[in-house]
Amino acid sequence: GSNKTQFIIRSSELSFTAGQIDNIALNAVPTAISNKSYLNFTVKIGCSSTQEYSGNGFITGLTTVYYSPSFDFKSGWNTIDFQNYYNWDGSNNLVIEICWSNITVKNDLPIKGDDMSWNASRILSGGTNCCKLC
Repeated sequence: GSNKTQFIIRSSELSFTAGQIDNIALNAVPTAISNKSYLNFTVKIGCSSTQEYSGNGFITGLTTVYYSPSFDFKSGWNTIDFQNYYNWDGSNNLVIEICWSNITVKNDLPIKGDDMSWNASRILSGGTNCCKLC
């Protein structure tokens, strides 16, 4: 199915200063992603003063830093080297969006992360045979 996920990473959580971001690493859960391709796989990044999600909306105006017609995840850490780097301003929060559009196969992407005490993510899943979310 199609899926669009955004994460807010607060600037206070980042351990580097302003500058170029040219990749991201995602830790994929081992058994759930075996032999699955993610079609029209897109990564977008942007800055926002938004501290957490409220309501049902997504943060807009993000920059596409990576696109692949088909991306295969392996179990464990997957580093995605961006085709277009992003310049972080060093003070605003980072927003990262991951999106794909498998139209006939339901492909969830279970990524390991930390539980936050605030609304750090937003997910929209189209299920199988659904709409293009990217």
